[in-house]
Amino acid sequence: MSVRKKLNIGFIFLTLLLLISSIVSFIQFKAVEDDLVEVLDHRIVQIQLTEEIQQALASHGLFLRSYVLNSEDATTQKNLQRYETLLPETIQQLSDIVRSDYTTNIM
Repeated sequence: MSVRKKLNIGFIFLTLLLLISSIVSFIQFKAVEDDLVEVLDHRIVQIQLTEEIQQALASHGLFLRSYVLNSEDATTQKNLQRYETLLPETIQQLSDIVRSDYTTNIM
């Protein structure tokens, strides 16, 4: 085999190796993009709804204690009723977008 053939085979081999690595990189980037879309579209929304539920529970407890102390206050009653309806609605929103079996079992 001449030097020219050896160099051509080496160049072709390196070109094929570069092509294969480019294809693998493209596939991996596509997978990362899909994961990122999943995180942005679903996981962040789930985290926000979970934080809203925590805030609603804390506020509900606060207004419930306030109502026990002063049951004649109309503002406290109004806020208590608002959180009594807001909490199940937020939980339902979270239940509607949950996908994993693990999270569904928790709820």
